[in-house]
Amino acid sequence: VARWGGPGSAWGELQVPSALDIDADGNVVVGDRNNQRVQVFTPEGVFVRAWELTADAGVLSDITTDASGRTYVVHVRRGIVGRHASDGALELSFGGRGDGPGEFRNPAGFAWDGSGHLFVADTGNHRVQKIAVGR
Repeated sequence: VARWGGPGSAWGELQVPSALDIDADGNVVVGDRNNQRVQVFTPEGVFVRAWELTADAGVLSDITTDASGRTYVVHVRRGIVGRHASDGALELSFGGRGDGPGEFRNPAGFAWDGSGHLFVADTGNHRVQKIAVGR
């Protein structure tokens, strides 16, 4: 059993790690809810890089990565999904609070299919939405 992190706000420390995924390079990508950031570690737990999310992002509930090294982050309160480049820069966001097509109310999780569709668990609307974003 390996473990890393520990409570704190310095790079490599975690406050309420709430989501994780393994990226295309095998790194562990961690959504750090209370520090409002994404941190990347090697499989052995060595800190690689991190980026902070904007102050108005809301609560981070889940993350996923794609084959191009981009990270998708669910922001629950705002009802949006943000796509970040490997350096953390926000490339695009989609969604918004609501119950229409492509809108979310308390989005909570992700899954990919083999065709590059992103499925988003839209808990507040009691549904799953299929989004074509390309993987």
